[in-house]
Amino acid sequence: MIKDILISLMVTTIISVAAAFVGSIVYDTNFTQVLVGAFVIQIAVFYLWNSYMQFRIRATLEAEETERLKMYETQGVNSQCAYCNTMNFIPIRLDENNEYNCEECDNINSVYIQVTTARKTDIKNRLGLEVSTYIKDKVEKEQKIRESE
Repeated sequence: MIKDILISLMVTTIISVAAAFVGSIVYDTNFTQVLVGAFVIQIAVFYLWNSYMQFRIRATLEAEETERLKMYETQGVNSQCAYCNTMNFIPIRLDENNEYNCEECDNINSVYIQVTTARKTDIKNRLGLEVSTYIKDKVEKEQKIRESE
């Protein structure tokens, strides 16, 4: 880190010296004033640039974190801890082991997922068989049997 800072200061100094040299020869100005001015301007510009970039990075990270939390909300489950029965929200991932530390007791829990498949059935729109209809039909059939005997 210190090496990066020293390299940055060296590059800034070289650019300032070059600007002061050009300014003193071409525009006939004081070398020291141009040197200090160029140095201060570079420091200020790069400070503003770095502040802007940090702001953009922070905003991007917050947006990504929000998106990640939305994904966890849609792909998670509330489950009880196997040790203390405290409810925890657990993000579910199918590409890795689903282990989590309980928020209450800090014990490690594992979540096992079982995938099943089923056939899709079409339910016909029928009136349900009511008990009274069943009894009525049964009584009528018994009467017909008695009549035919």
